[in-house]
This record gives sequence, structure tokens and C-alpha cells, in this order.
Amino acid sequence: MVLFFGIGAYTSSFFFVEYELTPWIGILIGILFSGIIAAFIGAVVLRLSGHYFAIATLLIAISFQVVFQRWELVGAASGIWIPLTEGSSWIKLQFHDGKTEYYYIFLILFVFIYFLTWMLSRSKIGFRLRAVRDDPQAASSLGINVSKYKIIAYVISAIIMAPIGSLFAQYILIIDPDRMFNIEISIIVLLITVLGGIGNVWGPLLGTAILIPISEYSRIYFGGTGGAVDLMIYGVILMLICIFRPAGLISLLPLHILEREKQR
Repeated sequence: MVLFFGIGAYTSSFFFVEYELTPWIGILIGILFSGIIAAFIGAVVLRLSGHYFAIATLLIAISFQVVFQRWELVGAASGIWIPLTEGSSWIKLQFHDGKTEYYYIFLILFVFIYFLTWMLSRSKIGFRLRAVRDDPQAASSLGINVSKYKIIAYVISAIIMAPIGSLFAQYILIIDPDRMFNIEISIIVLLITVLGGIGNVWGPLLGTAILIPISEYSRIYFGGTGGAVDLMIYGVILMLICIFRPAGLISLLPLHILEREKQR
């Protein structure tokens, strides 16, 4: 995931700095690049499974980080510094009077992506993706091209992460390989999904609504002590959820709601 987050950030930033291309178009180019790269990587990596797949994706993300650290065209290890514009500009996605505009942009993007995900889960492709996830052999026996739909899922995840990286780059205005390809981003996304509940569109939303505030408030009230108390508290909470709710926080919802969601 972090791979496409970084590609989206670097693509929009590079075209903005070098060619003064509005980040809105840069976001679209980043989505295109991420989708193409995901298709090529997926065609090879998705042949693996289990821990081999996890190791391969981790190594690919690290490899891209190393490449960008040595790629002079995109600033190498120093990264890209996005120049400030004169005054706020929606076209250039820079707002100097406050951060409210960024909040609404991210909110609109979130609602749009979530709506598309919700629609996808109820489409023919969504049902086939669930079949491939639950039992690839059974799906293959029904005539579903398992490799094809694995690549489709991988590409979809890439084009979702790319615009987030692009907007984040415009928000902080300074990007570098260590920050944009930090494996911690993938871990956070994975934690939110797994602990919220896999296999349900409401799981990641529930995981985000609960886990992110826990992380932030533990950092606010217990961080800075030098003993990493905030991280220990956060870790204990995650372990308790894994032990007592292995199906994720979504399992706390009434059973009839989950069943209705599955039937849809």
C-alpha cells in the first residue's frame, strides 16, 4: 500500500514543481501510474501466497524507497520541496490561511472512495472478488479467473492509495523517500482493516473511528514521558482486541445487521 501512496505523492509533486501542472491533473496522472505499476507487480507477485507474498510486497516497497533515495530527477534523498504560492489557490491546492480547506478535500475524497467501495461490493466484480478471497479453488471451478481478479483487487487498492498520497504531499509541501515510502503506513492501514473487520465494508470505517482516536489520545496524554507509555497502552489495546475479538470490532454489532449486510 505504501508503495502507491508514495508514487501518488511523487507524481503530482514532480509535475507541479517541474511543469507547474495543477495538482488536480497530477493526481490523475498518479492514479494512472499507480494502476499500471500495480498491474505489472501484481502479475508477478500475486502468484505467491501466505508469508511469501507478505515478504515480497515488503521487499518491493523497500526497493522503491532505495531507488527514490538515489534518483536525482526526483531529488534523491532530499526529496521534493513544493514551492509556496502567492496567496491561497484551489487550482494549486495551497491554502495559507488555515487547514479547513484540506479537511473538506480529504472528507470529500473519503466519501467518494467509500461510496465506490460500497458500490463495488454489490457488483458482479465484488461478488467474484469475495469468492476468490474465500475459496480460490472453488472460484476457479466456477470459471472465475483467479489470477485476473487478484490483479484487479491489487490495482483497485493502488488507485485508492495514490490520490491520498498526492493530497498529503500538497498538505505538507515537503516529501522525501523515507516519509513517503515508510512501511509504517502499510502497517497502519493493515491494522485498521484487520482490527475493524475484514470482509465487510463497515469494518475499516469502524476500525478507523476507534483505533485512530485511541492512538492519538494515548499519544497526547501519555506521550513524551520517555518511556513509550503511549505505545505500550496502544499495543495492549490492540492485543486485547485480537484476543477477544479475532473477527474484528465489526463482530460487536448485532448479528442480524451483519447477516443483512452479507445478504446484500
